[in-house]
Amino acid sequence: MACSASPTPRQRFRLDTSVTKWPSAPVRRRELEERQRRRLSGRQEKWLRAPLRQRELQARQKHCLSGGRAKLERAPVRLLLAAVTQNGLSLEYADASFKSDKDVALAAVTEIGYALKYADASFKSDKDVVLAAVTQNGDALFDADASLKIDKDIVLAAVTQNGIALQFADRSLKRDKDVVLAAVTQNGATLHFADASLKSDKDVVLAAVTQNGWTLEHADARLKSDIDVVVAAATQQNRDAMRH
Repeated sequence: MACSASPTPRQRFRLDTSVTKWPSAPVRRRELEERQRRRLSGRQEKWLRAPLRQRELQARQKHCLSGGRAKLERAPVRLLLAAVTQNGLSLEYADASFKSDKDVALAAVTEIGYALKYADASFKSDKDVVLAAVTQNGDALFDADASLKIDKDIVLAAVTQNGIALQFADRSLKRDKDVVLAAVTQNGATLHFADASLKSDKDVVLAAVTQNGWTLEHADARLKSDIDVVVAAATQQNRDAMRH
């Protein structure tokens, strides 16, 4: 009886790969996960622009071994959190469904206050989110809901970080001495946006000209001839001139 022909090298290779294919599956999965992580870290903006279904598939691939439907559904949010924590303005490219996630909005505005512009409209009236935004950058008050531009805590935080933010505050707070004092102490030029009643307040004007002597032009005429105010303004101007 004739013996069967021995397998060729190509046949032996096919047999070997068919035997090892299943054990190598976890290794291939880890390789795919590593590639996915590298792509996300290098091209976050492109990922954010990708269709929702594509991101869901990517998340499913990455988390298929961890189990749990809720965990899978949160996976894209975790990836977006990583992106906005590094660059809050990435929020601009996120789907609306992700912009409505408070954790994402907070992470974005904490990194850069300007990200409030791209947050869901509901968060522009959320005190926690807006407070985080204006604490990082007072100018973020511009994008806050009108209901919070009248909130003293919010406006104080904004003008303490950047006095110029006073221009975005509600008119009622432009005549609040605490708010205006905080603003002119940070930036004397803010006196320009204060209510007329505080431009004749010696405490406020002194604080303003001590920070920026040229602000004297915005003071009430009566205080422009006040010796204390004039000396403080001139002293600051001289210091500024000497620096240049």
